[in-house]
Amino acid sequence: MFNPNKKPALTDPNSISINIISKGTEITGDIKSHGDMRIEGQVKGSLDCKSRIVIGDSGDVKGNIVANDAVISGNVIGNVVVTESLFLKSTAKIVGDLVVGKLIVESGAEFNGSCKMNTALGKQAEKQNGTKEPAKA
Repeated sequence: MFNPNKKPALTDPNSISINIISKGTEITGDIKSHGDMRIEGQVKGSLDCKSRIVIGDSGDVKGNIVANDAVISGNVIGNVVVTESLFLKSTAKIVGDLVVGKLIVESGAEFNGSCKMNTALGKQAEKQNGTKEPAKA
């Protein structure tokens, strides 16, 4: 029956949520989230997501990205660490190093930096993220 001590699932910080930074929005500062993130605006700072990050066509990130999964269609200047899979769409432009479990690249995507592919390496780099500065344009 009714248990007054049980809290609803929505108050759990690990519950699934979707965070959207809309086109025309500019954020300066680091962002951490347990839920999914979609970036269509501009972010100057690091993104740390325990779930999936989507950088849309109009998305522009100047900072490091750490995520479980990521799909990038916009611009990123910074290092990207993805423990599972990183999908670079044809409109993606990245300047920075990648550490990924799996990498999928559509024809037309631009990437300037080094890439290391290894699930164990990705998890190790995720723990050490923040020690390496974002790449310079």
